[in-house]
Amino acid sequence: MGYTTEVTSYSNDGGKDIIATLDNRVIFIECKYYGENQSVGRPLVQKLSGAMLEGNATSGILVSTGVFTKHAIRTAEKLNIQTIDKKGLYDLVLEHFPSEDSCLLEIICANCGQASCMPYKPDTEDIACNNCKNDISLLEIRDIKNRIYTELSFAC
Repeated sequence: MGYTTEVTSYSNDGGKDIIATLDNRVIFIECKYYGENQSVGRPLVQKLSGAMLEGNATSGILVSTGVFTKHAIRTAEKLNIQTIDKKGLYDLVLEHFPSEDSCLLEIICANCGQASCMPYKPDTEDIACNNCKNDISLLEIRDIKNRIYTELSFAC
């Protein structure tokens, strides 16, 4: 991605965990390790915005392993802050660190009962059983993908 990054101190970090720079762009990134049903609200977005203003950052990113409230998302959009929840983080990891030999999906074919192991690719629409070549619908893939998200956790 080309950014130079600096991880701030564990405490007293001024509302940012990572400072990313590229050319004249300075991005403040704040990471929150939350439970999957725990919400990030507007106050954390405002705190990052204040840190950006004080530190002359050009933009911000708020990453959470939880979810964002509607107010937090609307406020972030107005303040040039990108919000990334657990699903978004998972997709970014796969996009930037693909692993062709990793078993990220295990699908049991409804036709033959055989388990197929394959890497997850966000743009994949046509996946077939490795055994009988029966097509697996996109709806089934999304359901599997959502179950995977609930089983993973990321720490920033």
